[in-house]
Amino acid sequence: MGMLAKMLGSEAGDLFQSESGSRMGPLMIGLFAGETRLNLGEYEGDTSPHSVKRRFFEILRRQLGVSGQPKMIRDVAQAHGHPETGLPAKKKNSGCLPVILMCIGIGVLGVWGLTFI
Repeated sequence: MGMLAKMLGSEAGDLFQSESGSRMGPLMIGLFAGETRLNLGEYEGDTSPHSVKRRFFEILRRQLGVSGQPKMIRDVAQAHGHPETGLPAKKKNSGCLPVILMCIGIGVLGVWGLTFI
């Protein structure tokens, strides 16, 4: 809203001024899904990370029809291959093939170099 007020000028900025003196309107909850947007009304509550996260999971649980509580499994990288996430395990690059090819190349060069002695 502040950016819009700057673009429209000082007189238009007064239109966005709320009664409490804040340039922001009430916090709203919106849900974007594909090409649709649902307005879920005003956000009631404090803006601490814990409260916002709790409200987010309430909306997610209601929209997806899931039950239970979210479970922290560590971080996203460790979620791959975990039996409770369903995410496939990431394949690890072993690095053996380049090392083997390098050893073969050095050996071939060594044998080739010995033919000149």
